[in-house]
Amino acid sequence: MRLTPEPPDPEKPKPPSGSAATQCFDVLIVDDEPGVREVLGDALRSDRLKLHEAGSIAEARQVVEGSKIDLVLVDVKLPDGSGLDLAGELRQDKPGLRSIVITGGPDLDGAVQAIRAGACDFLAKPLDINRLRVVVDDALEQRGRETRRRRQVKRLKRLCRRLNQSRSEVTQQVDVLCNDLVAAYQELADQIKHVETSTRFRTMIDQELDLEQLLRTILEYVLHQAGPTNAAIFLPGQGGGHTMGGYVNYSFERSSAEVLLQYLADSAAPRIAQEQEPRHLTDDAEINLWLMDESSWLSGMHVVTIPCRHEDEALAGLLLFRDASEPFDPEAIERINCVASVFAAHLVKVIDIHHRHTEFFEDEENDEGTGAF
Repeated sequence: MRLTPEPPDPEKPKPPSGSAATQCFDVLIVDDEPGVREVLGDALRSDRLKLHEAGSIAEARQVVEGSKIDLVLVDVKLPDGSGLDLAGELRQDKPGLRSIVITGGPDLDGAVQAIRAGACDFLAKPLDINRLRVVVDDALEQRGRETRRRRQVKRLKRLCRRLNQSRSEVTQQVDVLCNDLVAAYQELADQIKHVETSTRFRTMIDQELDLEQLLRTILEYVLHQAGPTNAAIFLPGQGGGHTMGGYVNYSFERSSAEVLLQYLADSAAPRIAQEQEPRHLTDDAEINLWLMDESSWLSGMHVVTIPCRHEDEALAGLLLFRDASEPFDPEAIERINCVASVFAAHLVKVIDIHHRHTEFFEDEENDEGTGAF
């Protein structure tokens, strides 16, 4: 591995402000070369990180068992096995722990193997220190969000237990306590239901790294939840427009469906991209007002729009529509909306893997060695 320590930079920017920037994390660097561990440690060292080192898989297991590790940075080739095996083992035994695999080269197969082994991301040799910091910061941001979410669920559970105890102790306030208890239980039940739905869908697409298959999977999920329906998924296109990623034609002639879908890509897709929450439109006046169009393309239909957003950016839009005699179930809409952000986040990963692979070779051809060491 070629590694050259980065010279000190007095103007080096501080970590971004926010919840993850103020949290402290434990990071384990696993590499059989002490010099590599030292360079990686120097690149990542900050007040919010506590760094640990291991030279083998066996040492890494001991550190993970003895410390509360948040992130493992592991090389593929180790004296006693493969770093991919360690990433898969950690994924099974400690689901909340994040891992980043350092692959042997910038090939797509290595990236796919790392992600399928359980790593949240990968880095190709020779390492780019700036890219290393970005990937580590992203992984720790995800870890921080998961930790805060678990704490919130625990807080709600504690609240429910306290309310249950207080109900029998303070009889004069039983009505108030019962109302609070019902609200807390409902909130907890809704959160758990959303987490379970998101987790099942995340597991379903976790190893899917092909864009067309990913789009097919989300459309199949939509049909499973909503039943037979016309459905389309729009993706941002070049030049600020939108393009059709995939569709299901349920009730239109093929020739008219193509014209309709092109119209919706031009008119409905930009509207969905501006939305923060799903919409359920159930009459012609409401639909025409939303589309800002008095045409009868969707006359007599019920329409559902769901933006798929990641970090406040619209990466895709779902549109469902069918005859008003077959109304959509609000719970089905909620379940589809529940996985929209999961789909968008995975869409980012799929595009990033393929884009990063292509970008590396383009940079290598134009300026060999620039920005890496």
